[in-house]
Amino acid sequence: MPFYFLCSASDVDLLNWHGDDPIDKLKEHHADVRTVRTVSGGGHLLAMENPAEVNKVLLEFLADLDGS
Repeated sequence: MPFYFLCSASDVDLLNWHGDDPIDKLKEHHADVRTVRTVSGGGHLLAMENPAEVNKVLLEFLADLDGS
């Protein structure tokens, strides 16, 4: 299953509760990590805080799936 990850650079969940470098550890838990994207302009509720950027990234993820 393809795996895409989108987060905010200011997400307190990533910064405080998942240990050192949680993004780097994604490949240990998911076989097909396609893209990891970090955006600015939001925190833990990224989709509500920066909906335009989230929609843009989700469309890019979907386009990648369409091309695979």
